[in-house]
Amino acid sequence: MKLNSICFWTVFLISFFASDASFGQQQKTFKHYADALSRRLIAEATAKSNVDHELAVIELTKLYSELINDPRLRNSPTLNQYRIKLRARLMKVLRELEIRIAREVSLATRSNSDQLQYALQRHLSAANRQMGGAKHLLAPRAGANVPDYGPQLVALIQRTITPQFWNVNGGPGSIVYYAPLRLLVVRATSQVHGQIRDLNGMLR
Repeated sequence: MKLNSICFWTVFLISFFASDASFGQQQKTFKHYADALSRRLIAEATAKSNVDHELAVIELTKLYSELINDPRLRNSPTLNQYRIKLRARLMKVLRELEIRIAREVSLATRSNSDQLQYALQRHLSAANRQMGGAKHLLAPRAGANVPDYGPQLVALIQRTITPQFWNVNGGPGSIVYYAPLRLLVVRATSQVHGQIRDLNGMLR
């Protein structure tokens, strides 16, 4: 199977890591959270360069980690409002990244595709380091224990969806799994992307 003239990088958000709320940090005031949230949301929204935006997103993830590891979160409507607002912004960033990748990258600009993959990997790795580990990143709620089926999903896709297409079998397609955010980055034809979406829908 040949690649179409347009080849997308698609980001699939599989699921989120849970936090164990045992990060061990000094308790912050509600005013600290309110001020930090306002500053960092503005910084992310007004970033003028890719580097500035990357740093702003990292700061948002750090603040999110502080919030979900605050022992008062469970009984505080105020802190939960901050958490929901932060998580919504981070989810928006992920969705915008997916749209940008799908819209801008084509097979005709393979070098740009490689650069985008590197930039995504660098961003996720930097965010993970700043957060002190993957398990403190983007948990939908504290105390959850969600298994990571990412590697099994990659193997399932490569085994069941046009096996000869994937680079592990000598084909042009590739799948990269980023455990810190449980993201699946796929380089494939639009037809294969559709098959993966169908599979992902059946597994939900």
